[in-house]
Amino acid sequence: MTSIGNYAFRSCSSLASVTIGNSVTDFGWHTFSLCYNLTCVKVGKEKPVDLNWSTFPERSEAILIVPIGSKASYKAAYNWREFKKIVEYIEGDVNADEDVNVVDVVDIARFIVGTPANTFVELMADINKDNDVNLGDAVALVNNIAGDQNFVKAWNNPSQETANDVLNLTECCRGLSLTLDNERRYTAFQFDLFVPKDADVTQMTMNAERKQGHQLLYNKVEDGHYRVAALSVNNNDFNGNNGELLNLALSGEDNTEVSIRNIHFYDAIGHDYLFEDVYGSSPTSIRQIDNGPLTIDNYVYDLQGRKRVELKPGINIVGGKKVVVK
Repeated sequence: MTSIGNYAFRSCSSLASVTIGNSVTDFGWHTFSLCYNLTCVKVGKEKPVDLNWSTFPERSEAILIVPIGSKASYKAAYNWREFKKIVEYIEGDVNADEDVNVVDVVDIARFIVGTPANTFVELMADINKDNDVNLGDAVALVNNIAGDQNFVKAWNNPSQETANDVLNLTECCRGLSLTLDNERRYTAFQFDLFVPKDADVTQMTMNAERKQGHQLLYNKVEDGHYRVAALSVNNNDFNGNNGELLNLALSGEDNTEVSIRNIHFYDAIGHDYLFEDVYGSSPTSIRQIDNGPLTIDNYVYDLQGRKRVELKPGINIVGGKKVVVK
């Protein structure tokens, strides 16, 4: 494409960003007029072409992203210089402050859960070039920031695979416990949490041993729907296998309608592993154990959340699961 004609995108109210290749040398009149939600324009040409005043009439409200080394030329060019902000394209600089750091990593996670920063620029965030902004991009950016050849793994496009590891969502003394039975080492995850519409998440925390160096973010998308993401700004994996990952406390009484869907875990090089949907506890999670020799771990509770030193007749909470002792 070498030119974009008159009125081509006029009144496209849902257009938020546009990328213009370096082959384009001619713009028509009112090409992007009345595009009131256009917040970001990225151009590939190092030397600005002539631009008439009506091509981007709302340009004073948009960020212009230009090739490295060409910012001064665009700031001096007639009509181009009237953009709200002109920044040079730096891969991973998702907040357009012309620096790539941990803030950009966190901003990607914030975008994923639905609470993007005002300065977030989506066009800068697809680090792994899979045409989607997800935690795989955050993991790739952490690798890029680390800059240690002994730490950073080889770059490659993430492939989505079905995970063999197992997630379980069960009732425990503190509400609900999400446990991960894993062989693969993960550094980040994201999912959608669904709860009864008359319930709310009052608390969500990571297991103390697993949360070291990790940041957990979650946001209420609408009644009954939360988006959750967690990642390590140091690209550390979740410590330990086969244990508690998250604790959820809900305001409602019925936990059987709770489900976790669209579950993605990422390894240290951004590979995307898709998990099957997980559903809340049901009576089938109660298993029968006859009296006899038992192995007692340090996580035995009664239904009131009081810690026990041994299993007792009745219902016990062991490792986040209901255990009935006759």
